[in-house]
Amino acid sequence: GRPERAASGEGYPVAHAAEQHRIITTALDLGEEVSQYPRKAPGDR
Repeated sequence: GRPERAASGEGYPVAHAAEQHRIITTALDLGEEVSQYPRKAPGDR
């Protein structure tokens, strides 16, 4: 897990994004990177 901190946020946007990526990748056990900008538009298959 993550190191214990007084606040739940990372404090820095870059550190927060990296930590969120690590959490999601670990939780979903993904072998590929997760992007907040999907390649397909909603509704596309």
